[in-house]
Amino acid sequence: MPWSSQNALRLPVQMARAFKTAALCSGGYVFLRDSMGTGGLPVPALCSSIFASLAPKYGAELRRTQRPDMSEGIRHVKVAHHRPVSKIQFGAIKMNIPNDISRHSAILNALSSISKDRCFPKKVIVGHWEDYLFFDTFGTIFDPCFIDVKNLLLSEEKASVVALINLKNISLDDWAEPPAIFIEKDMEAKDYIFSLEQKEAPPGWRFLMDRYVCASDTGNWSIYCERQNNIAVFAFREDFPKLICSRVQLLLKAKSIKFSSPTGNDALFDFIDLLPDWRFTLVTEHTLM
Repeated sequence: MPWSSQNALRLPVQMARAFKTAALCSGGYVFLRDSMGTGGLPVPALCSSIFASLAPKYGAELRRTQRPDMSEGIRHVKVAHHRPVSKIQFGAIKMNIPNDISRHSAILNALSSISKDRCFPKKVIVGHWEDYLFFDTFGTIFDPCFIDVKNLLLSEEKASVVALINLKNISLDDWAEPPAIFIEKDMEAKDYIFSLEQKEAPPGWRFLMDRYVCASDTGNWSIYCERQNNIAVFAFREDFPKLICSRVQLLLKAKSIKFSSPTGNDALFDFIDLLPDWRFTLVTEHTLM
């Protein structure tokens, strides 16, 4: 049974919003129609991939039903109670959805924030961001102090988790199950360091000179880093509180691309340490709208 406007999928509003699909609201439900375009999954496959993990969490009951205004075989979802869910892209159906939708959302936010074919000094972070704060990777992301950054961001966003993804050994054409560490809001520094050291040990992620990206399940910010070049960038959305960004900037000893003139201040990231041509490309790429 192909995906079409004649074979709509009925979801609770909160769950549908998670997939950013076109929807027609009706009595606490939405009918998702023509959201996948050409070559979409059949409805049964779509139901299996999404609801196998989401339905138990949201107290949803699945059953086949036949309605006068729809084709036979449509899945009807009855929800016992609603919970708000975070934004995730509709591409979720192409992946094995983790039991925790927040983790999956963080993965998608991280991977969708970068251009798969680019590295520094090119602009790797894609989309519209308010500013780009650059900082050294050493002594920040892969050290205990990063938990302070995580705590600050998750608390402000009311988010649940940060996904840290190693980009070296995955194809971003197939984003299924990327190698990731999930930094939960209650994770402490010692547990974070243990996770880094155990991931692909030896030598573990704490020491591997790879490329990484991380984001939370809300998508208000993204961090991309290249350890071999000892440089990372923290990008944040326009409506993200400036006070929080200032505190993150202090914790990471970061500096905005808007103030890329050399200062000689050892307390902050200094663009003077970059090769001239490399620095010129980096600044140009991140200041052009």
